[in-house]
Amino acid sequence: KALSLVLALLMLAALMSVPAFAEETMPVALNETGVTLNIPYSYLNTSGYVSVSDGSELAPGVDMYCTEVNYLAMPYDAVEELDPNSEEDMQRYFNSMASLFVIFSLGPGKTVGDLCSYLDSAYGQEGVIDTSRLTQIAEVDGYTFYLYQDPLYQDTSGFPDPEYEAEYEELLSRTDEILELSDFSRPTDHFENMTGSGLDFVTTDLDGNMISSKDLFAQHEVTLLNVWASWCGPCQDE
Repeated sequence: KALSLVLALLMLAALMSVPAFAEETMPVALNETGVTLNIPYSYLNTSGYVSVSDGSELAPGVDMYCTEVNYLAMPYDAVEELDPNSEEDMQRYFNSMASLFVIFSLGPGKTVGDLCSYLDSAYGQEGVIDTSRLTQIAEVDGYTFYLYQDPLYQDTSGFPDPEYEAEYEELLSRTDEILELSDFSRPTDHFENMTGSGLDFVTTDLDGNMISSKDLFAQHEVTLLNVWASWCGPCQDE
């Protein structure tokens, strides 16, 4: 009996010493903002759609960046079917959206005051963000990262079903978990390693005619390429 008890205790100790398997995550590297979100698959396996912005500098040269994670109270397929030129579809889109969190990345010497001044100027109004809801979460290579969550942008009154509201609240409660899994680094420009290099391509224009970069660039000393998408309503207007 004594031997059996010892063996049982040894087996229990062995089981307790085995580390729990961490949930598998999907890394979403947003190099331009210096944020890499390592998101658990259970966070993405939802009825609604979790949208992670590409992340970008607020404006060229300001050295302040923004990463947004939003929740849409509709399946991904439904989001894909929305017509950007339809006022009704766009209203449905914005009604079904609520912010999960925003991460601001501020460069060396940049302050919260600089961020507020820029946003107020860009939006033409004061108090665009509530500074009391900014929480510093990391500092790397002189860059400071702030979490921003504001009830003003967490309105679920436009959600079509209570199921989505419950799911959104569950995701919202996991923000700290996501941040603990995330990595932060100095933001890098997508094109900084391409500066001074040439582009070489062959494609067709909207009428199906073949065009090459060689012929296109030969027409001018400097050529500006405006990259846009055929499905983008504002791009079409432009």
